[in-house]
Amino acid sequence: MKTKKNAFILLSIFIVVIFILHTSLNAQDNIKIAETLEKVLPDKEKKENEKLYDDWGDNFIKALKFLKAAEEERRALDLSVELGFNGNKAGGENNLYKLNIGTEVRKGGFRNEFRFKAETSILYEDDELKENVTTMLVNYDYYLLPFLETYGFVERFSNSYLSIQQRYEIGIGFKLEREFGTTRKKNKELAKYNKESSGAYKKFKEYIKKLPVDKKTSEEKKYLYKQLDELESGEKDVLKFFKKKYAKFAAGIAMSIFAELERAELKTTVTEIDEPNGNQGTILTKEFYPSDQLLRGTIRPSVTYRPTEYLTLDGMIYYKFRLDPPRKINNNWDYRIDGLLRAKVKMLAVSGWAKKVSLIFEYRYHYDNIPPELSVDIINEYKVMGKELTPVEAEKNHHEFIFKLNVQF
Repeated sequence: MKTKKNAFILLSIFIVVIFILHTSLNAQDNIKIAETLEKVLPDKEKKENEKLYDDWGDNFIKALKFLKAAEEERRALDLSVELGFNGNKAGGENNLYKLNIGTEVRKGGFRNEFRFKAETSILYEDDELKENVTTMLVNYDYYLLPFLETYGFVERFSNSYLSIQQRYEIGIGFKLEREFGTTRKKNKELAKYNKESSGAYKKFKEYIKKLPVDKKTSEEKKYLYKQLDELESGEKDVLKFFKKKYAKFAAGIAMSIFAELERAELKTTVTEIDEPNGNQGTILTKEFYPSDQLLRGTIRPSVTYRPTEYLTLDGMIYYKFRLDPPRKINNNWDYRIDGLLRAKVKMLAVSGWAKKVSLIFEYRYHYDNIPPELSVDIINEYKVMGKELTPVEAEKNHHEFIFKLNVQF
């Protein structure tokens, strides 16, 4: 079984690397094509007396500006930094107002997107900074169809509340998603574009066809026809990106399989027994680091709702289940649940240094039905040495309440 696990891990790493290195080198460069076509569009002032020109030329220039702006947005490299406070509750114990910092880098959109995210919460205790919960994620998404997304990911996670020193997840998956509607402001922009570009491709081809023909212009005509066809084809991806990014409502379900490597950190009391009197001797604290490697599957439903241009509400829940036997330990199923509820309020951008400034409110929930614990073998091993280990089990539940400021550059 271990050989199969290692083989899957290597396969997952290979697929993730291929995903990350994949780039759309052969995709149409819609911006350059649009600029080329703008140069050959008829000038209304110079051709107002010719039959070759009417209002479609002006409208198409306006449509191209919208298309170029959307394409630039799709291809942009977005860097965002987050800073805020984090409150935690686990096992009846509360810790509030810890510092939460994070950063995220995104590149691309429909049909492919790369994302790197790192986040940590820091607590100042005993004259030192301590990381309680950290996440690091590298993710690549590729859409096979507008409603079908595939992805590969590598994630590192640690959580002192759940006694997780470090956990690595490496896997692949797919997601089915549908969008409904577009936010009011963006819907107006889209409707305006559709009106301006309506019939323009056909009229542009007719215009090219009527241009004077010689050996040189004949080749130029073929080139322009090709450019126009490529733009019309590439337009679908740009508009789909626009509709996805500004959808009023979206719902989806993702499923994945991943290799998990986890190392727990358990602290227990060791009591030395004085034989034959049975008196307690030295008491000290000892740390144990049980580790495990296995395969898991995930089902993740998600919803997004944008009631206005300035408010986005997200919700998702991860149900993670064990694929390797035994799937039950002490008659308990081995599964985990991670949940997220988020409200993002967009504020005015700061001219000159920030694209967007937002306030984010988040609630995160972590649940482990079989948390790490000391094995019976370890307890018996210490009994033989005349020492007694206090049984210890990690917490099952962890609640996070986060308030932060997000600045996108």
